[in-house]
Amino acid sequence: MTLTWWHNGSSEPLKSLWQQVADDYHAAHPNVSFKVEPIQNEQFQTKVPLALQSDDPPDIYQQWGGGNLASQITSGKVMDITDQTKGLLGPVAEGWQVEGKQYGLPYVRHAVGFWYRKDLFTQAGVTVPTTMDELTAAGAKLRA
Repeated sequence: MTLTWWHNGSSEPLKSLWQQVADDYHAAHPNVSFKVEPIQNEQFQTKVPLALQSDDPPDIYQQWGGGNLASQITSGKVMDITDQTKGLLGPVAEGWQVEGKQYGLPYVRHAVGFWYRKDLFTQAGVTVPTTMDELTAAGAKLRA
């Protein structure tokens, strides 16, 4: 069986990393191979919905969850994996649920950091925010 896999690792190091993942899986499961197709990140928003309208969508594709996923499951071509993932996923995977059903899962968790200029914060009388409300208020103070 050959599975088509679309991902957004179109440049190094991700391009080689995802190819290695496919190769390693194939080595462990010789009856499964992959046709790996790296796609530019910006193209996913149009390419995936069009593919889901066709007779030949990718078997596996990168998805960020949320509203785009909800609209994609209406194609009838996105698999409900709730039973296969029950008890394996925590709250981190909720972004890939629609109406309580699991349609995808994250492959990594990561943190997003913020960098700031201490001198501008001091000048504006802003302390380092620790909540989203404080961040919003700090932004307003800094703009003023």
